[in-house]
Amino acid sequence: MACEGTLLGAENAVRVAMKSLRVALDVPLATLFDYALPEGLEADVGDRVVVPFGARQRIGVVIERAPHSAYQARLKPIAGVRDDAPRLSGEAGSISTSPVWQRRGRR
Repeated sequence: MACEGTLLGAENAVRVAMKSLRVALDVPLATLFDYALPEGLEADVGDRVVVPFGARQRIGVVIERAPHSAYQARLKPIAGVRDDAPRLSGEAGSISTSPVWQRRGRR
């Protein structure tokens, strides 16, 4: 199941069906961030992706693929998928529930 999103181009906006990704970033917030997976890109759990975060781009890890997001109208698309390192194992999804991850927001 895909959700609708808008990619803004130089000339006009184009409506495309997008899937949602939950991404872990190395920031001092104990939360996952939702991003859109644009048509033509493939990313699975454990893949490293480049995403916009504020005025910069950051590398994150896909923790979960979701059919929709609570923020779907405002999702930013991922910029790319990194292929210079192997995909993390199937245990990547357990990152968000680990005690170390949950303590990160309490610095």
